[in-house]
Amino acid sequence: MQKHNYYIFIGILIALGVTFLPITFFSPIIVVALGLFLGCYSILYRYKDSQDYHFLLKAFLLSFLSRIAAGYMMYNLVFIFNQTGLIDDGQWYSRNGDIILQMWLGGTKDINFISDYVRSISWSGTIGSYDFWNAIVYFFTGTSPICLIFINCLASSLTIIFIYDITKDLCNRKAAIIATLLTAFWPSTFFWSLQNLKDSITVFTICFLMWIIFQIKKRLRFYLIFLVIPLTLILKELRIFLVVILYMFILPLSLLVESRFEKEILLFSICLGAALIFVFMNQIMGFYTKIFSDRSP
Repeated sequence: MQKHNYYIFIGILIALGVTFLPITFFSPIIVVALGLFLGCYSILYRYKDSQDYHFLLKAFLLSFLSRIAAGYMMYNLVFIFNQTGLIDDGQWYSRNGDIILQMWLGGTKDINFISDYVRSISWSGTIGSYDFWNAIVYFFTGTSPICLIFINCLASSLTIIFIYDITKDLCNRKAAIIATLLTAFWPSTFFWSLQNLKDSITVFTICFLMWIIFQIKKRLRFYLIFLVIPLTLILKELRIFLVVILYMFILPLSLLVESRFEKEILLFSICLGAALIFVFMNQIMGFYTKIFSDRSP
């Protein structure tokens, strides 16, 4: 009974805090809590009866919590110097996202008008889908840049689950463990996730797509097929050239490792690669032709 009352008391405190304190105060805590729940539940659901369960759970927790701690310290350190807590492009993504949200809440619903206005005042002179992603996050969390960093930390940490599965399918458990640890703590991917940059979500999306393809290869599941479409569209918005590279090179060559039709897939990959090179060469030639034609009197 006392334990039951304790949980009720904690629930009341949380409810009062959410009601009376600014959302920007509680939203980072909520993001971390939801991230821990999502990661732990995903590993428990898929690996609860497997020898991989304890390793993956420890790897995820260490990866996620170390990123959260490092991201929080880095955010506050940078905040001392520029009052944003963000570096380079991350500042502009955040600023553009906040402007987009304020315009939307102010009654401006024309996306083209919002894009043109934000582009005109943006330091880079451009605007992309990641700016709108910042606006969506701010809609739920308030203008809290640290939430964007924590979401990137989560995306980067969840990636290790897909890496483990894919590597185990292609090689063995030992290779999967090594690949998982490298993914979790490789310096570049680790530090990408500590800022408001699109790289962590991009890598997560690529690995998620590859994992889905390998799962479909094992057993056809229609819900996984339907997931391919939105994930491909997300990747297109983040890095369009990676869609081409993923489907023309990475996936065919990955499937080649296991396929019984190695020669056919190899030939298919070579043909697609040649076609891709041809398309890029045409684009480059067209680009330079346009430059020289513009310079000619």
